[in-house]
Amino acid sequence: MKLLYNIDFSIAAAVFLLVFLLYVMFSYDLRIRKNRGFFFLLLCTLAADIMDIVTAYTISNADTFPVVWNVVLNEIYYFMLGMLGFFFFLYSQEAVGNDFLDKRPKWQLSTKQIHVILMSGYVVLLLINIPTGVMMSFNGGRYTHGPLYFFLFLFPYLEVAFAFSRVVMRAEEYKKRGKRFLVWIYFIFCIISALTQLFIFPKVLISVFAVAIGLTFLLILMETPDYQGMMSAMEQLKDTQRQLKEQAESANQRSMSKTEFLLHLSHELRTPLNAIVGYSEVILGDKKKRAAADDVKKIRTASRDLLSIAENIKNFIEIEDGSVSIEQGDYDTVELIEDMKDKVFFLNADKNLKIVTKVDPNLPTVLYGDRIRLLQLMDTLTANAVKYTREGEVDISIDWNGNGLTFSVADTGIGMRPQDLKRIGDIFYKANTQENASGLGLGLAFATRLLSKMDSKLEYDSTYKLGSRFWFTVVQGNVSFERIGEDKAEELGQMREQTALSESDGNQTKLDVLVVDDNQINIDITMKLLSSVGAHVESAMNGKEAVERVRDRKTPYDIIFMDHLMPVMNGVEAMECLRRENLCPNTPVIALTANAVTDVEREYSAHGFAGYLLKPASKNDLLEMIRRNCRKDKGAAPDNAAAERGQKLYRVPEVKSKETEIIEVPEIAAEQPQKKSKMERLGEILNTESGLMYCGGIPDFYIEIIGDYINEDKRAGLEKDLSENDFDNYRIGVHSLKSSSRTIGADSLSDQAKQLEDACKAGDKDYIAKNHDRVMENYGILLDQLKDALKDDEPDGDDQKTADTNESASESVSETTDVKRSEEPQSGQIEEQNRLKVLLAVAFGVERDVLSYLIGKDYEVIEAPDRETAFERYREENPDLCIIDSEMTIGHENAFSEITVPVIYITDERDRAAKIRSLSLGGADIIERPLDERFIKKRIRSVISLKGEAV
Repeated sequence: MKLLYNIDFSIAAAVFLLVFLLYVMFSYDLRIRKNRGFFFLLLCTLAADIMDIVTAYTISNADTFPVVWNVVLNEIYYFMLGMLGFFFFLYSQEAVGNDFLDKRPKWQLSTKQIHVILMSGYVVLLLINIPTGVMMSFNGGRYTHGPLYFFLFLFPYLEVAFAFSRVVMRAEEYKKRGKRFLVWIYFIFCIISALTQLFIFPKVLISVFAVAIGLTFLLILMETPDYQGMMSAMEQLKDTQRQLKEQAESANQRSMSKTEFLLHLSHELRTPLNAIVGYSEVILGDKKKRAAADDVKKIRTASRDLLSIAENIKNFIEIEDGSVSIEQGDYDTVELIEDMKDKVFFLNADKNLKIVTKVDPNLPTVLYGDRIRLLQLMDTLTANAVKYTREGEVDISIDWNGNGLTFSVADTGIGMRPQDLKRIGDIFYKANTQENASGLGLGLAFATRLLSKMDSKLEYDSTYKLGSRFWFTVVQGNVSFERIGEDKAEELGQMREQTALSESDGNQTKLDVLVVDDNQINIDITMKLLSSVGAHVESAMNGKEAVERVRDRKTPYDIIFMDHLMPVMNGVEAMECLRRENLCPNTPVIALTANAVTDVEREYSAHGFAGYLLKPASKNDLLEMIRRNCRKDKGAAPDNAAAERGQKLYRVPEVKSKETEIIEVPEIAAEQPQKKSKMERLGEILNTESGLMYCGGIPDFYIEIIGDYINEDKRAGLEKDLSENDFDNYRIGVHSLKSSSRTIGADSLSDQAKQLEDACKAGDKDYIAKNHDRVMENYGILLDQLKDALKDDEPDGDDQKTADTNESASESVSETTDVKRSEEPQSGQIEEQNRLKVLLAVAFGVERDVLSYLIGKDYEVIEAPDRETAFERYREENPDLCIIDSEMTIGHENAFSEITVPVIYITDERDRAAKIRSLSLGGADIIERPLDERFIKKRIRSVISLKGEAV
C-alpha cells in the first residue's frame, strides 16, 4: 500500500505515549482528580495519535477504502484533536486552583460550562461537514480541503492557548522563572509543530509527537510527587507568616470584591438580556415568524426571570452594605401608581393574569417621602405576586389613612406553609414547593430590610395552595389639599390591555429617532423595534458621534435614546454638551442604561434627561416612552416646520448651573418660506405646544398673549433695579420674566431667568453681574423674533381671524392686544349676575391675562397687578375667592391676615418654601406653575364647595 505521509514521528509518539501511559497508571494514585485528569489527557493524546496514523493510511489509499470510511475516520480524528484541546484546558484549571465541582447558582455559567458549549459547537461543525464538505471531503477518491479547513485546528489550539495563558498569568505557582520556562516550552512545542505541519511540511505528521514531548515537560513540572511535595512544604512555610499578616485585610477585600462582582454582574447581565428580549420582540412582531411565537415567548419569559434576578441581587447588595439612603421629597402619587402599573404590565406580558387595582379616591395628589424606595417596594411585592401565580388574579390596593400610605398585594398563587412564613425575611430562603418559580429568594428579604430603614415592617397572610397577601404602611407627608378623586381612582384602577401599544401608534407618529449605544446589537434591536412601527431611526456609536449628528442635522430629532456607559464620550457627558451648546433644546433625551442603581432616576433627572429605561427595553417600553414625551401630530411640533425648509433655528441658550456661563448665540437670518401662518412662525421660536396648553388650546388667544409679552418689555425696569442695587425688585422682575416666558413657551429664557432669581435669593451678586447682560441680550433677540413672527406680510386665513392687518410689528402687536378677552356665555353657563367674584392678584401681566381669560369664562374676575391694589380691590369688591401669587406675600405676611375669604396661592412647581409659607398663611389650596386650565378650575370648584357656595 502506498503512503503519502511520513508517519515516523507519529509511530514514535505512539510508542512513547503508551509507555508514558502505563507509567502513570502504575505510579500515580488515579483516585486523585488531578492525577486522573493527567491520565485522561495522555489517553486522549494517544488516541489522537493512533487516529492520525490510521487516517494517513486511508487517505493515501482513498481509492481502495470506501469514501464513507475515510470521512468517518477523519471525523473521529478531528474530534479527538478537539477533545485533546478540551482535556488540556480542564487539566490546566487544576494549576489555577479552580474547582469545577463547586456548586454554582443555576443562572451562572462556569468557565467549564462555557468551554463545553464551545466543544459542542465544534462537534456540530464536524457533523455539518459530513454532508457539506465545508472543511474536508473526498471527491473522486481524493482528499480535498474545504474553505473552512483551518477551523478544524482552530478550536484545539485555541484551547491550548487559553489554558496556557491562564496557567502563566493566574497560577502563582507557575509565575516563577523556571516553571514558567517549562510552560512556555510546552506551548511553543505545540504551536510550532502545528504551524510546521500546516505550512512547511504538510506531509510529515509531527504535531502529536510534539504534544507528547510537551507532556513530558508537564510531568516534570506538575506531576512529580516528590518534587511537588517538597516545593509545597517550602512554599507553605514561607507563606504562613505572610498569610497571617494579611488575613484581616484579605477578608475585607474579598467581601468588597464579592459586592463589586455581584453589582457588576447585575449590570453585565442586562446587556445580553437586552439582545435576547429585543430579538424576541422583533420575532413576535414579524407575521412571517409567528410559527415560532410560543418558543420565543418562553425565551422572553426566561430572560425576564434573569432580569429579575439581577435586580434582586443589586437591591440586596445595596441594602446589606449600607449604601441605601432614604431621600425624601415631593412626588406625584398618580405618576407613582402609573409607574408601578407599567412594571406590572411588563411582568404580566406572558402570563395574562387578571390584575385588579384599587386606589383610594382620598389619596392626595402630592405626597412627601422617598418616591424611589416606595416604588421599589411596590415593584418587589407585585413581582413576587405575579411570579408565584400561575392563574387567577393579583389584587393591588393603595389606601390613605390621613398620614400613612398602605400598599397591599394579594394573589391566588401557590401560597406558603406556616414554617415558610417564619423565615420570610431570611436571605436566599425559598419555600420548598414543586410549584416554586426560579429566583434567589432575595426579594422579600430586601423588602423586609428596606421597610425597617423606613420605620415600617412587612406584614403578610398566606394559605398554602390558596394564595398570599403582603402589605405595608409607610408614613408620608401630605403637601396637597387636592385628592385624586373618584374619576382618577377609577382610571388608575384600569390596567391597559397587552395590545394597547399597537403598530398603528407608531405609524401615526412618523418620528425621527436617534439611538446612541456602543453595542451594535442593542442598536440593531432598537432600530428594528421602532422601524417596525413606522419611525425613522438613525444611530450613533458614542456620545461624541451623537452630538455631531445633532449639530449637523437641520431637522431636530423628535426623541433621542442615549446609552449611559460608552467609550469616547458617555451619555451624561453628551447630554451636558447638547444642553451647553443649546442643541435640540425641545427634544426629549431618554437614558438607556443597564446600571440599575437605586438613585438612577434622580441622577438622570439632575442631568436633564427626560426619562430613562432599564435594559432590556421592550417594544412597549420604547413606545410608552415616546407616547409620554412626543406628540403624534409631528407636523405641528416646534422646530420641524422651519427645519424641513432648511432654516436654521434660533434658540435662547440654556444655563444649567451658576458655574455655566450663558452662551451667546447670534441670530442667523434665513430666507422666509412662503405662506407661513403666525403659528408656524412662532413654532420656529417657541414651544408652542406648551404655550397653547397654558392658553386653553386657543391659538388666537395665544397670539394675543404673545403680544402682551412683547409690550411688557421688562428690560428697562430690570436695568434700573440692577443699577440701583435694588435686588428685591430685581428678583421680582426676573421672577416675572421667568413665569411669563414659561407661559408663552420660551422655556430656555425662562430657565435663565430662574437662574438669576435663584442667585438673588442666594445673594450671589457675582453671578448676576456676570450673566445679566447676556440674558437681557437673549431676551431682546427673542422679542425681535416675536415681532417679526407677528408681522402680517404673509397673511392667511388664520391670521385674518385675529385681525392682524397692519404692516409694522408694533402696530400688529398693538392691534392684537386690543382683541376682546372674553367670550359670550355659551348655553348652560352661569349668568353674569349670578357669577361668583374672584380677586386675581398677579403681578405678571402675561400670566394675569391668561388666568383672567381662563377663569373669566365661569367667574367674574377682579384683576390686581400689585399688593396695594389687591387690598384696595378686596375692600371694594368683597370677592368670594382670592387667587394670589405667593411672591406678593414675602415680607408682608401679617397684612394678609385681613383676608377672610378662601385664598388659593400660586407657587412654582419646585418651590417648597413658597408652599409652606402659603399654607402657614392659611391658604385654602395651592396652584403650581406651569398652569393648566382644567387643574385650576378644579381647584377653584373644590375650595368654593368647601365654603358651601354653589358654583
